[in-house]
Amino acid sequence: MNSSSRMVLHIAAPGSSTLYSANMPQGWDGPTILYAGSRVQGSPMLYVERSGRESTFHLPGVPSCGIMPCQIVLQCEYADPVTWFRFTMVVGDGTNNHFETFEWRRSSKSAGKWKLTRLGPGAEEDMSQQWYPSPYGQEYYGSPAATDSSSSSRKETVAILSEEKTSSRSSSRSKVGGFQFKGSGATSELGYHWTLMAAMSGIVILQLIGAGESRASG
Repeated sequence: MNSSSRMVLHIAAPGSSTLYSANMPQGWDGPTILYAGSRVQGSPMLYVERSGRESTFHLPGVPSCGIMPCQIVLQCEYADPVTWFRFTMVVGDGTNNHFETFEWRRSSKSAGKWKLTRLGPGAEEDMSQQWYPSPYGQEYYGSPAATDSSSSSRKETVAILSEEKTSSRSSSRSKVGGFQFKGSGATSELGYHWTLMAAMSGIVILQLIGAGESRASG
């Protein structure tokens, strides 16, 4: 398996059948497309395209719940030897929507684990002049910090991502990682789009790690 080979990552809970399939038509280095079930067919649930240090997530709408499609950007930052990934989005259950920023970093206790931290509102001051689409059909322009001053600013771990060491010659059935929601991330508090964004951003991180390892191995 090399970086240009088509790959499909099957996503399932422990001991269960495949729930979703993440198609990587260009291998580690290309886009990521999420489908429901074990087959890569039908209408995709989500599409991720990558450009430089940014990955754009095209999140689906759910008309029956009044949730509109939107796009979220995952930004990758480097400060040797630290790498982290950050995104800001509207969260909530539709009645108390507000902006919050989330950040993936490697766990200080384990080199093979990443923690997704809930940083709270207003953590991205440099994004204050961007336009933000809301999953519930509202439109925001301005500072995320101004949208909801009542939200907690505490830092909370809301998901854990674990890496499994694989090589470019691993079989298609190799386990590449594990994922677990934690705290408020394991509830419906942050909304449907956040759940998709958290899980799929973890997959994209594994994809980026795989791309780096593939290039390093030649």
